[in-house]
Amino acid sequence: MRDHAAESATVGSLFDAARNCLRSHNIPNAELDARVLVSAILNIETADVIGRRDHQVEEEAARSVATAIQRRVQREPVSRIVGMREFWGLEFELSEATLDPRPDSETLVEFCLETPAAGDRGIEAGLHIADLGTGTGCLLTALLSEWPGALGVGIDLSADALCVARRNARRNGVSSRAQFVCGNWLSAVETQFDLIVANPPYIRSHDLLQLQPEVAKHEPHLALDGGEDGLDPYRILALQVPQLLKPNGWFVVEFGCGQEADVASLLVDAGFTLGDQADAMKADLSGIPRCVRARYSQL
Repeated sequence: MRDHAAESATVGSLFDAARNCLRSHNIPNAELDARVLVSAILNIETADVIGRRDHQVEEEAARSVATAIQRRVQREPVSRIVGMREFWGLEFELSEATLDPRPDSETLVEFCLETPAAGDRGIEAGLHIADLGTGTGCLLTALLSEWPGALGVGIDLSADALCVARRNARRNGVSSRAQFVCGNWLSAVETQFDLIVANPPYIRSHDLLQLQPEVAKHEPHLALDGGEDGLDPYRILALQVPQLLKPNGWFVVEFGCGQEADVASLLVDAGFTLGDQADAMKADLSGIPRCVRARYSQL
């Protein structure tokens, strides 16, 4: 996408050039990505990319579009270029320190809302949640948005990620009920919780460089690397969570494709109760098992 096109650009000409450039570089979903990037950079609705095709664009804005398209050509994800991602109907800021929230992770939020505790609306007042490896804070913020009386703590090893999470909680109106703590899993807190959630790193170390460039080059490896077999974080959590889970509390955790049996086994061996398959596991929209829900068997 050549810069001299910026000298007499319209919305339509920028979109056409962006789409053609992405197609020529075999970028998946080239038309959609072009539409989203043009609308975001020009601060217009996506429908206006077509509806306002003849609208003139200032040279500086046109150059910004060209820069964004070149970043996408380098396989930088659209969400990172625009700096935002929608999750659970809410807007979340991203940074180099945070994982880009995936739609699949909304499955975990749904599963939490379906727990027996969530069915008792009276427990909303004082429900205490911990989100381990909070990143953008998307899981905690989404749950607090659904439970107006709940309180939550987001924990992350990255101080930079926590700064982003705090801003996202404030952006989405839950900051007065959210606290963010820097630390390694639950070792950073002493409070007990009614609900502990986590989307830990679960990619096997030797598979990291085989991921799509959008992930391998642009996601923080701290949030991806699950060790040799991808299960190291689950071993730690299986030991730590029971110490800070209230009686009758719940642990809901996401896992990668094909890891359901291994994660379930780790939890059961650590003394968790999973119940039957229908109650213990939840699949994402693609039908792939995505998260497990467990209680700790109090002795």
